[in-house]
Amino acid sequence: MHASSRSFRTGRRFLARHRPQIALEYFRKALRSCPVDERQELVRTLFYIGIVLKQVGLPSSALKTWLTARGLDKRSYAGRMAERYMNDYGMLRQMSSELDDWNAFYSVQLKKYLESKRSRKIGSQGEKDMIWDLIFEYWQGILRSGVLRGKSNSEKLALFSDVEIIFPYFSLPAEKHEIIHVNFFSRSRVSPDDPCPCHSGLPYGQCCGRIKCDEELLYGLF
Repeated sequence: MHASSRSFRTGRRFLARHRPQIALEYFRKALRSCPVDERQELVRTLFYIGIVLKQVGLPSSALKTWLTARGLDKRSYAGRMAERYMNDYGMLRQMSSELDDWNAFYSVQLKKYLESKRSRKIGSQGEKDMIWDLIFEYWQGILRSGVLRGKSNSEKLALFSDVEIIFPYFSLPAEKHEIIHVNFFSRSRVSPDDPCPCHSGLPYGQCCGRIKCDEELLYGLF
């Protein structure tokens, strides 16, 4: 039994004992020591890492981990978990389509705000709350206008990108933010509904072109 298998089994034991933080450390060791040609073992380890991340309150990191596993094996259970929890924006599925739309809008606008700051990060909880309130105020206006009715996710995403919120404390000049998806192999633009150029079998908008949620933008991924 090589080191990867030993670490994996130890991680499973700690997971069964409801000690996910310790289990995660062993699964990480298993992933680092797993031979690159052992694809199924990699997929299995990534699946359990996703399970643990979801348990410790990092669901978006869990989703990204399962998507990585799906890239190695489209028919894996990790891939099915990704499809189960992922919405059409490539983000974590919410209780309703309206909440899915709100999360996508919030993330698009939060990314704009972070890109306007030299630090590229939120400095305090007060700043985070202020930005959330401002974005939500614009979101309420979008809902009242009814402009989203009958639109596809791709059309909604283009609309979200076109909304320009005047954020306070800009440290860089405001610029027009246009979401452009490019397939560098075919040298053509890619629609979020087109097959992803990485050949994952998923639409581009759910794979390499997925919207990063606030967890990823603010704290990064596991």
